[in-house]
Amino acid sequence: MKCSICKNEIEKLKDPKTGNVYWDSGNSSEPISEGRCCNKCDDEVVLPARLLSWRRQGEVNKSF
Repeated sequence: MKCSICKNEIEKLKDPKTGNVYWDSGNSSEPISEGRCCNKCDDEVVLPARLLSWRRQGEVNKSF
């Protein structure tokens, strides 16, 4: 599966003891794009955008 942001392959998470893949679907890439994203894009792009959005919503709510 490809990351909807950087277009690189989404890494598969494996159990360190068995090597079995337990997750291969990445992370939600909303609000940046529709689809799924890799861990790097989640950490560096998606999560900061969500935090900024929540902060802005808090500033709007304080004005009432």
